[in-house]
Amino acid sequence: MNTPFLLAKKLIKSKLEKDSSSKPIIQVSVASIAIGIIVLTLAIATGKGLEHTIRKKMQVYASPIQVSHLDYYSKFDYKPISPNSTLETVFEYDKHITSFHKAAYKSALIKNGTEVNPVVFKGYSQDFIWDTFNGYLKSGRFPNLDVEGKRGSTEILISKRLAKKMSYKLNDKVFMFVIDQENQKQKVRPLTIVGIYDVGVVEFDDIYIYGDLRVVQRLNKWNEGEFAVWEINIDDYNNIDQINKEVNDLIPFDLRARQIRSIYPNMFVWIDMFDTNIYILLVIIGLVASINMISTILITILERSEMVGILKSLGMANRDLRSVFLYYMMYLVSKGLIIGNFIGLSLCYIQYEFKLLPLDEASYHVAHVPIYITLFDVMALNFTIIGMSLLILLIPSLFIKYIRPVKILQFT
Repeated sequence: MNTPFLLAKKLIKSKLEKDSSSKPIIQVSVASIAIGIIVLTLAIATGKGLEHTIRKKMQVYASPIQVSHLDYYSKFDYKPISPNSTLETVFEYDKHITSFHKAAYKSALIKNGTEVNPVVFKGYSQDFIWDTFNGYLKSGRFPNLDVEGKRGSTEILISKRLAKKMSYKLNDKVFMFVIDQENQKQKVRPLTIVGIYDVGVVEFDDIYIYGDLRVVQRLNKWNEGEFAVWEINIDDYNNIDQINKEVNDLIPFDLRARQIRSIYPNMFVWIDMFDTNIYILLVIIGLVASINMISTILITILERSEMVGILKSLGMANRDLRSVFLYYMMYLVSKGLIIGNFIGLSLCYIQYEFKLLPLDEASYHVAHVPIYITLFDVMALNFTIIGMSLLILLIPSLFIKYIRPVKILQFT
């Protein structure tokens, strides 16, 4: 029979006197735990929501892993890679690689009347699937890349921001100008807008247009089949470091594999700050809740000192007496957790469904506060709070051994 647990149950069911000093402190302690859980749940859900949403958006512009030539001239100017069917077969049979395709970039200018805008034309190979753009296509359709011949498709996908800025509409002709450095003249390519997308990451939407890889091949005077990068999609983003290392071990010495966070480091450093903010909140809320819990257990022990004296005189060990009050405090912690989880998860659900809180898309790259939280996150947070509470409450519970039954009972 677990005597400390049974005594704790009695303590929980007992009614405190109206003038009891511990009653408001108990209420404050439960409230502080509940508020802490609400704040942390919202912080995790919104922080991970931003991280998850922006990471997903960034994969529109570049895949998780990109293989390019070791020598490159600038961010959008790579030395061409020749076709390598043997390496592609290795990629196909790698269990961590879900798909891959070829791509190339070309810096250019587009003009509409007097308006001129710098752009980056990104061309995809014919086997490219537009899955990463799902949900971002606002009007029209995706370019048809399955066109025979070396000239390739002249259809392009352009951003909503760029279309508005340049007064373009669906099916309009876009004239793309490229400087031929070798011959010191302009090359002009007429392209047709068949789709308009809106991802929401302003600095990329303002410059990226998408089309056929063969357009870049012709502009760069590359041989048929040459390209700039292999873009590789993987099965587990959390394991990207290990997969990137494995890909680097597979490819020839003159190629290198880079993960998306090294291609766009500033964006991902900003994302990592969300995790730092969550850890800071956890420490601050943990300190506040700790002070309240320590006060609560000390006052509860003092108010129940008569009970402690009687149980000690009956031979109960200090360890068992500590267990009584620890069980009691864990009940209060659990009560705070239940209330906090219910309110916090309810608020997350309301924001997820109705998107009540907007954000400045130009600053945060999303139009509303995104929510993303898993069962693992909820369980990890709750068990962390429970573990911290146990460690914190062990210290003041040691106060029990200094209570002398003789001194307590002589005043009863």
